[in-house]
Amino acid sequence: MRKIKSLLRDPDIQMADVAAALWSVHTTLYKHVGEQRQHCL
Repeated sequence: MRKIKSLLRDPDIQMADVAAALWSVHTTLYKHVGEQRQHCL
């Protein structure tokens, strides 16, 4: 989340770049949580 906030503060960063960073965080989190859920089953 800090990375995304810092990107939003930078006027030279396009929203598409922020969205790409957010997607990266989303997929990383999903992968990690998915792996953890498999261990719990």
